[in-house]
Parts: sequence; structure tokens; C-alpha cells
Amino acid sequence: MDNSGQWQVSEKEYRNLSRGFGYYKFICLGLCLVFILGGLAVFKDDITVENFRYLIKYIDIGSGDLAGKQGHISFDSAESSGSTAGIYRNDLVLLNKNNFEVFDFSGGKVYNDTFSMSEPSLNVSSRYVFCYDLGGKTARLYNSFSLVWQQSYEYPIFCGDVNDMGNYAVATSEKNYHSAVYVYNSASQQIFKWLSADKYVSDVALADNNSDKLCVAALRAENGDFITDLLFFSVNDKESSALVSFPGEMPLKTYATEDCAMLMTDVALHFVSYDGTELASVKYSSESLGMYGFFRDGAVLVLDDNSVGGARQVLFCNKEKGKAAEFSVDKQIVDVSKFEDCVYLLCTDAILVLDTSSGEIESYTVEGEYTQLFVTGEGSCVLVNSFGADLTVLDKQT
Repeated sequence: MDNSGQWQVSEKEYRNLSRGFGYYKFICLGLCLVFILGGLAVFKDDITVENFRYLIKYIDIGSGDLAGKQGHISFDSAESSGSTAGIYRNDLVLLNKNNFEVFDFSGGKVYNDTFSMSEPSLNVSSRYVFCYDLGGKTARLYNSFSLVWQQSYEYPIFCGDVNDMGNYAVATSEKNYHSAVYVYNSASQQIFKWLSADKYVSDVALADNNSDKLCVAALRAENGDFITDLLFFSVNDKESSALVSFPGEMPLKTYATEDCAMLMTDVALHFVSYDGTELASVKYSSESLGMYGFFRDGAVLVLDDNSVGGARQVLFCNKEKGKAAEFSVDKQIVDVSKFEDCVYLLCTDAILVLDTSSGEIESYTVEGEYTQLFVTGEGSCVLVNSFGADLTVLDKQT
């Protein structure tokens, strides 16, 4: 320190500091090199070109959601016949009897896996993609660039589900039991098992925002009559927390939200809280029930008139009102989706947007024939057929 109170550093001390920094720099570089080489040695089977491409994709700061964007993906029509698609982390996933594929909307194939399934079924969450062979014995779990888990069961698989927390469920059978439900956590560890000797499981659902809740829809017979049971479990406790029965109804589908479950049977849609209280229900005839879709804020039902040229009744139902909105549509409906307050109907020659708040209907042109619709934002969607997928902005009809 000089007379002015400031530190003075000599040239010799600068050289010593420089050598010290250089020494530690080479140590850090050496440790990084050891870490990289060790990772390559230990995880060599998991480090692929596809993984690296996906890493680069997410480093790109320009990538974001799909709203307002356009793109096209082409499929191998020979392999994509009979495929079902889903949207996973802004990519399109495609499942058929022989392949699971992931595409980005620049047109590139990010991942491909080959197998054999008789009746492939697809469930998509924000964490994983869950695939299983309905009536077969194999189930597989994927992320965007790899197979995470796979398992073969002794008995056929009835149904399955996956939630945003990464938990997934499989319903099958065991010896001396009609039904067996297994739940696994995001690390693929079994955390729950339930067996039943008298119930036949029709569907299972895991709540997205409440990873502890499991819903099981099952059918049983009593004195010659069919009864649908809706059971609620905590995956941390194998005992059911509630059970609600619906005599004379056949279970079709169940869906779990944050605070209640939706159960669709052949004659009614039920909204039931997790303590077993029925909040609302909507009745219909088994002959009229056509297409339907479940969403976090409710369900959409398409009821057919069953007469030649008859209009279709489209209902939006929720737990607060039961039947919250109703529309009459005279077009052939191919698929159903929902975004915010609007129901989107894919028809053979148009997309209809039904505003459940105002009751208004808007029509948008569609060029080509499509089988699936995914809404990615207001006025923006993905349309899928056996030849490819189009990310597009809707063009309003005049």
C-alpha cells in the first residue's frame, strides 16, 4: 500500500497471479474433459444423433409454442396407415402397429422406434408419452428422444394412463383376479398395486395436478344386473378413499381433473368429487352417443340424431352446470378439440369454432381431408391425416 492508501502490485506478483490462474484453468479443463469422456463411456448407448439434435433444438432461443406458426410434416403413407397422433412438447408423435415416431414441425424426424403391436394406444402428457398394446401384453414409455421404460405383462392390458407428473398406470389381470392396476412413478418404480376378484376394469385415470389421485372405472355383476363402480385411490394408500356406484350403466371412459373425476357411461356423463359426491350429470340415450372429448374444464359430447340428414347436438358439460352450452351442427364431425372457451369441431369440409360463452359459431375453410385436430392457440391448429400433418392458421370463411 502506498502513501495514498491504494494497493500497488509489482510485476512479479502479476506474473505469479497469472501462473496461478493458468494452473487452475487447466485443472478445470481437465476435469471437464474427464467428465465428458466418463459420460461418453457410461452412457454411450444413450448418446445418439437424435438426442444431440433434440438438445440443439431446445438451445435455440427462437423455438417456442406453436401458436401462429405454420409447418408441414410428411409421413410414409405405407407405415402411417391406421396411425394415431398426439402433440408432445411442440412436436408431433405418431404411433402405429410397427413404429413410434417423433417429428418437429420443420419437417424433421427426431426419433423412431420399431416394435410390433396389434392395437396400439397412445396417451400423451407434458412429461412422457405412454404407449400400450390394447388387448396385448406390452407397454412402453417415451420422452422426446428415447425409450424410457418397457414391460411385458403375463395377461392382456385393458387400459392405461400417464399424467404431467410422470406417473403412469396400467390395468391388466393376475392369476385368480379379474383386474390388476399398477401405478409407477416418474422413475419407473411401482408405487401402487390394486387387485380385484369381482370387478372388470374399463378405464383408469391419473389426475394431472394432483399426482396422488387415481380413478378406476370398473364393471361388476350383482344379482344378474350390471353395475358401474367409480373408485378413487391415493397411490400412497391401496385402500379406496371413495366408491360411487351407478346401477344399470356400462362404463366407457373416465378422466381425472384437479378436484373431480368425469365418468362417461353408455347413458350418462357424471361429474364426481374425490369424496364421492356427485356434482352434476348429463343424461343421453346409448344410441345417440357419438364422438366425445375430455378436457381439464369439462367434456364435449356429440349426440347424433340418427335420422338421415339429421343435425347433431354438441354439448359442452362441466361440473358447475352439467350442460353448460348446447349447439346444433348439420355437418359430419370427424374430431373434437377445445381451447379456452371455444370448442373446435373438425368436419369434412370445415372447422367450426363454437364459443361456449357467447353461443356464436364461426366457420373456417379446410383444404383436404383430415382425421385429427389439435388446437395450438387461438385460430391456430394442427391437422393430421395418413399422409402428413399441417400446422396452420385458420382462414375464416366469408
